[in-house]
Amino acid sequence: MLRLVTSEGGGLARRRVMDPELDFADADEKVRAASVVQRLTAARLLVEGKEPDGEAFVEPAHDALVRGWGRLLEWVREENEARFPLLQQQKLARAADEWDRADSGSKSGLLWSDSSRSAQLSPLVRRKAPFLNRREMAFAQRSVRGRWIAIATASAAVLAIAVAGVVAVIGGIRASARAEQVRIGAIVRTATAMVSDDPLVAAQLLGSIDSATVATLDDATSLAMLGAALELRRGPRVLATFDSDEEVTTAVLSPDGRFVATGILNGVVQLFRADGTGTPITLRVQDMPVLALKFSPTSDRIAVGDLNGVVRLWRSDGVGKPVELRGDSTQVMRIQFSRDGRRLLATYVSGAVIVWNSDGLGTPTVIASDKVMITYVGESGDSSTARQVVAGADVAEFADSDAQV
Repeated sequence: MLRLVTSEGGGLARRRVMDPELDFADADEKVRAASVVQRLTAARLLVEGKEPDGEAFVEPAHDALVRGWGRLLEWVREENEARFPLLQQQKLARAADEWDRADSGSKSGLLWSDSSRSAQLSPLVRRKAPFLNRREMAFAQRSVRGRWIAIATASAAVLAIAVAGVVAVIGGIRASARAEQVRIGAIVRTATAMVSDDPLVAAQLLGSIDSATVATLDDATSLAMLGAALELRRGPRVLATFDSDEEVTTAVLSPDGRFVATGILNGVVQLFRADGTGTPITLRVQDMPVLALKFSPTSDRIAVGDLNGVVRLWRSDGVGKPVELRGDSTQVMRIQFSRDGRRLLATYVSGAVIVWNSDGLGTPTVIASDKVMITYVGESGDSSTARQVVAGADVAEFADSDAQV
């Protein structure tokens, strides 16, 4: 209910809430919010509608409702006394919406990465505050992460200046080696401090260290780096979750790290943003489980193989109809693109291996045909001497810079 009011200007007024704002990162909170909206709408306390662009919203039926509801006024007072007050929550909601709608080049400049606001967001991210929706949680995570990166960058810059002075005094190769030691030491210390709050950035910082220099580190830095790496390996880190109403049969991450595709038991493919924000794109494939998925090298297309031997090639944004590649009637086991994305290779349960042009044009190349089971029986007729010869393939890949299979 607190999302349905605004307290700016000294008084309460109703506030229109768009559907994506009620898509909470916490699954229980999402179910609870949907139930509350449904009950209040049925009681005619809330009204639903759509903006001219088709986006759905919900809002209180009239201002008198929010101004005269004693329990709601009490909630607002309590929330305004919290560490992250209602007014700040509503500013966060607007900032997250603006950030989500911005193009990729503008997003970083919209984050709350300054020391004051990121300090407010850090405890919310750490405890996964249930009142944050998916968009706000992603925005908060990026803001806190941006602050850590800024701190690491600033530390490195300060150290670089200090090291420059050392280089000027000492000079030569020894100074350069010492400068590198100091720089890496700063990275390791920052990564160690971030392991608990933001393991992803901690891993990225450790991964930025040139492996050739690791052997030259002093004992203290080596031990600190090892400790941080072991802490990261203790267990899986949940960076985002992707919900589905049906059982997930397979999942793949796009090469550019921006998307996650899941194959669903009911024959649907869902394309999610890897950061867990936004609404997934749904591709209807068939009424059978999806078992084979593969993104193109540039992540702009996704190939989906079905149980009837059809490979469908969709755009990753879900626009348009798929290109259908038909060459065998048995289940597609595995799909692979050539490095340039111009060809696609599929392996089937039957043992057939077929290569197509990924635009669907031209004649496909059959690398291996179906498995042929041939039984040889010894001269004595003893069935124990029988053996089988199998033609066809179980595994096939592009090789030799895609010149061979």
